[in-house]
Amino acid sequence: MLRRMFLKGAAGMPFGTSRAQGFNNQAVSIFEAGNTIISKLGYFEYSGTPTAGNLIYSNAPSSGTDRFGNHYLGGGWAQYFAGQAIALQNPGAFQQYIGSLAGGWIPTASQIAFQASPRLIDLSGTIVATTGTAANPTIITTDNPVTVAPPANWTAIGAGIRYWMNIDNSVRFQISAQIAAGAVAGTINIVTLTGSYAPSKAFRGCAPGVFANGAPNNATFNSRFECTAAGDVHILGFPGGAAPGGVTEIDGQWDIPLN
Repeated sequence: MLRRMFLKGAAGMPFGTSRAQGFNNQAVSIFEAGNTIISKLGYFEYSGTPTAGNLIYSNAPSSGTDRFGNHYLGGGWAQYFAGQAIALQNPGAFQQYIGSLAGGWIPTASQIAFQASPRLIDLSGTIVATTGTAANPTIITTDNPVTVAPPANWTAIGAGIRYWMNIDNSVRFQISAQIAAGAVAGTINIVTLTGSYAPSKAFRGCAPGVFANGAPNNATFNSRFECTAAGDVHILGFPGGAAPGGVTEIDGQWDIPLN
């Protein structure tokens, strides 16, 4: 009895009675499920029922436009936001684009590329480091040096006087200058730091400097410096130029913490 019931049920199944039935030799050109569409063009995911303006992810071999008018990027995975898109593309780079789903996408200069050792990651474009705190310090920054005009009777040597943001949330100063006989002694104002370079409090410290003069010749001298709460950077106790007590050159480097 059980065997006859099984055979009767199997005979009523639609699969296998002919090659036109079941899944034999069937080709599906497009698959749609909720907010996802998979086709020969790629994988597309939307933030709801697929429509114009709500494409959020794609993985397509070539750039194009979906049937709703959304412009998508090719070459790999891409994610779309308001006004910009980020794409992971060959040979392993995150590329930023600006534009829109309706109007298309334009690559920017900002890119993170993964490279072979020893240069594992290349960063392109402008990188802005936000101000860190003790609990969440700034750990990465790239900054172009800011060149400062030398004080009166100082002449820049090489890079001269410049400063830039450090990776440890400080500002680094470098000074290399020739000192003429007319250079005054005392407190020398170098520059006033503003904006993201301005410290949160005053700071004083010592920096190694080489003062070349006649007595003693090429003597190493630990110069003092300060940065006021207003951002004014000073060299303290500068001996001035000309003999017998003056100097002919100053070279030094120091860091000013920002908090």
